[in-house]
Amino acid sequence: MSSPTIRRKSPIAFEPPIAPSLARTERTAALQKAADAFVATSAKKAVVASPYTLSAKELSRGDSGDAVRLLQDDLVALGYMTQAGMNTGPGIFGPRTQAGVKDFQREHGLPQTGITDHATRAAMRKALDELAQFDAHTIKRGMKNASVRAWQAKLVEAGYLSQAAVDAHPGVFGGKTEAATKQFQEDHGLHVSGACGSATRAKMKKVLAGEVANAPGKDGQVRPVPYINQLTSDGGADDWNAQSNCGPTSVAMIAKAFGKFAGWRDGDTVEEVRRLGGVGADGAGADTVAAMGRAAGLTSYGPVWGAQLDWIRSQLAQGHLVAANGNRGVTLENASFNDGVTGGHWIVVTGIDKNGNFLVNDPSTDCHSLTPEQLQRYFNSHEYGGAAVAFSS
Repeated sequence: MSSPTIRRKSPIAFEPPIAPSLARTERTAALQKAADAFVATSAKKAVVASPYTLSAKELSRGDSGDAVRLLQDDLVALGYMTQAGMNTGPGIFGPRTQAGVKDFQREHGLPQTGITDHATRAAMRKALDELAQFDAHTIKRGMKNASVRAWQAKLVEAGYLSQAAVDAHPGVFGGKTEAATKQFQEDHGLHVSGACGSATRAKMKKVLAGEVANAPGKDGQVRPVPYINQLTSDGGADDWNAQSNCGPTSVAMIAKAFGKFAGWRDGDTVEEVRRLGGVGADGAGADTVAAMGRAAGLTSYGPVWGAQLDWIRSQLAQGHLVAANGNRGVTLENASFNDGVTGGHWIVVTGIDKNGNFLVNDPSTDCHSLTPEQLQRYFNSHEYGGAAVAFSS
């Protein structure tokens, strides 16, 4: 037998391998090039050209002209001056412009000279650039930047946040700023997220411009009324008369609720209202409270004497706020403390809740509501039977 033929398999040919070190080098270079291009493109997209112009001139009180007007525009944008305040003297470096510069300097750790020196202008340029970047995005809790500070100033102007809360944490989007934002959104029919985006900013712009009425406050309030404590108000100008400042403080809360004294510190507002009314250490009667309100730019109704609850209800129904004079001992019943101090006292009646109770701001306690029976006693237990004055814008 012949031997079987053994078939040998043909050898398999392989491409010569690429040197590992060369392959890694080329791949790394390609990836790095792509990453650099992506970063460069992203950076170009992220940078927003600042729309704000800052004068290079050093400015101080008494100056005037276009450079001052630019400075005022920047202070308004950053939240250190209101548009209403600027409109009292556009292009004139007066006390409000000076106060805005000093506030900016204080919050940025600079000497409070009220003069836009080199260091102040440099800090302001940085803040304006930061504002331009973040204004194009949503700001929310946890952030800290110039855009947050500007938003806080608008919440103060609209009556949703106290200046003291801003001064405690300027530019920090914390719990109080979030809560105020949520309330603003709820009051104006916006999605309640607590974050400030384009829709919330647009609505606020219309509210502050007077194009949209500020919505009623929560829980039956006629409108949001900022709370001012007559004993510990921010600003301090009224400290000398704190014990007798319930009348001026009540009028100051009402005036701020109607958009007066926008951007003023609480204590300074109380002191200015007191000065306008000529109130001394003995406090204010009903006629004086009415006069203070008118001097602050409000329209007054009354006064009426005694416990006229139906009159108060009718005033609230018309969108008016009411200053009520009675016996402080009754508001202490609904306060978290009792210091035993009773006697004549002014409070603000801000609305009526769903249970028919009167919502109040007491400038010396944390009492926030009185039943009809309590409000009746509040008036009746006053030495002279009590009084009430209503106000509108």
